[in-house]
Amino acid sequence: MIDVVNGGLALDRNSLIIRKGLTKNEFEKSSLIDEVLNHQSYGFTSYYIRPQLIGNTFFVIVLYFNPQDILDFANLSLTDSERVPSWNDWSESRAKEKKEKHDEWLLRNIGKPPYKFPWGEISSNYDPRSGSSIITIKYNNT
Repeated sequence: MIDVVNGGLALDRNSLIIRKGLTKNEFEKSSLIDEVLNHQSYGFTSYYIRPQLIGNTFFVIVLYFNPQDILDFANLSLTDSERVPSWNDWSESRAKEKKEKHDEWLLRNIGKPPYKFPWGEISSNYDPRSGSSIITIKYNNT
């Protein structure tokens, strides 16, 4: 679940709390590094993590560390199971439906928007250019 007091994201099967101030080094030393399917570095470093259980819901998670190696934001995307999503299953209507499911999940778990907090903000978006719907947890690192 997402802790609205501090922005921490607790995963059911891993002790690492994804949170404001998490360093890339801390992440790489955690057992969650074994769940990484892909990572890229291009100024920011991103880690694409296999589906993780949060409460009773599976999410694909992508962590983005800034050039100072501090977690800047995390993207979450609902998935049906532990199976890694494929573009073969994609359709625009499914992506928009996922946006609605994200909104419902946030409403059930956090309450009504706006989701702005002293530590950062949470948003739910559908991006037609990438064809994806995501929940973004953006941390204030200033």
